[in-house]
Amino acid sequence: DITVYIPTNVNADLTLDVVTLLHGVYGSHWAWAMNGGVHKTTHRLIQQGKMRPMVLVMPSDGLHGDGSGYLKHQQEDDEKWIVEDVITVVKEQITSVHEKSNFFITGLSMGGYGALRLGAKYPEIFRSFSGLSSITEFNQMALFLEQGEFEKLSELVLTHENVMDCILANKERLPHFYFD
Repeated sequence: DITVYIPTNVNADLTLDVVTLLHGVYGSHWAWAMNGGVHKTTHRLIQQGKMRPMVLVMPSDGLHGDGSGYLKHQQEDDEKWIVEDVITVVKEQITSVHEKSNFFITGLSMGGYGALRLGAKYPEIFRSFSGLSSITEFNQMALFLEQGEFEKLSELVLTHENVMDCILANKERLPHFYFD
């Protein structure tokens, strides 16, 4: 499940950059558009010339209960879904997105954890990354999930990665990043 915003009235030959927005716990691919109206704000800023045209990609996290952490699971690979599958489908479906496009990733809460972790882990894919009100350690998922759900998630995911570990592992190659 992916929600996509594609700017209108742009030159068909223009190379568009792509921002992937990862939702938080209890969310889905609709969260950024329906709860935040991010596509409306982006459209308005592009029309006003305050922002260059870009594509917004808002994927679901795999819809595992209340949240997946965008991690590799025993049966599904939600990390691969974001760093490979989502990018591939956007390139296949939007002609202005291709190898020359820059890719960025950001997220809120659990999505911020995913964006910070994936941005640091895959600096060759993402030009920059950010996290908004992010958790930074896998175990912090317990703060949001109901009793028993965190234990179930802990058993399903293959690694319990922390953001700082990913940042330190790639510190020599990191692009610019931001978190609050």
